[in-house]
Amino acid sequence: MDDGDIIAIGSGTTTLEFARKLIHKEKLTVVLNDIRLASFLEEHTNFTLFMLGGVLRNGFHYVNTAGTPLPRVSLDQLFFTCNGLTAPLGAHDTDFNLAANDTAILDTR
Repeated sequence: MDDGDIIAIGSGTTTLEFARKLIHKEKLTVVLNDIRLASFLEEHTNFTLFMLGGVLRNGFHYVNTAGTPLPRVSLDQLFFTCNGLTAPLGAHDTDFNLAANDTAILDTR
C-alpha cells in the first residue's frame, strides 16, 4: 500500500488490528462502515474517511449498507475478513449483514 492510496477496510476486530498498523501512512482515503475503525483512524491519522451510510444496529459496531447504493469508487486495495469467499456468491460470514456489506463493497470495484 502506498501513501495516497484509496482503500476499503471491512468491519471487525481483525481489521481494527490491521488499521492500527496504518497510522504511519500519509494521505490515505479509507472507505469503511465500522464505527470503531472510523473513530480510531480519525483520532490517530490525517486520513480522509468515507463512512458508508446505512442502519446502525444496536449492539454492533458497523453500519449495515446492504441494499444501499454505494458510489463507484476506484479502490486501490480492499481489506476485509469473512468466513468464506466464492466467485458466484461473494463473501460468506456468520452474520448476514457483514457478508452483505463485504459483497456490496466488492461490487464497487
